Amino acid sequence: MIREFPAIERNRKAKRLQTMLGKQVQEVELICDLRPIFDKKREMIEGFIPITILKLICEAQNEETEVIEVILDRGTITELAVDNIPGC
Repeated sequence: MIREFPAIERNRKAKRLQTMLGKQVQEVELICDLRPIFDKKREMIEGFIPITILKLICEAQNEETEVIEVILDRGTITELAVDNIPGC
């Protein structure tokens, strides 16, 4: 009963790393929106600003759900586009 068990030690290490590193992604949403630009009197719409939001719903190490939202600019969207990934 006193001797060491390598398998138990590896299991402890794996559980420790699992709780220390990263978050588990549960859902990914890409939200595209157009925000209006009004005139000074706010009577007429003069234009629109496109906004793209990347929403990540994750499970943290403590098993609570976390939501991360980031606004993507045109350059980032281009980098993420499937056409830019080799083999896709």
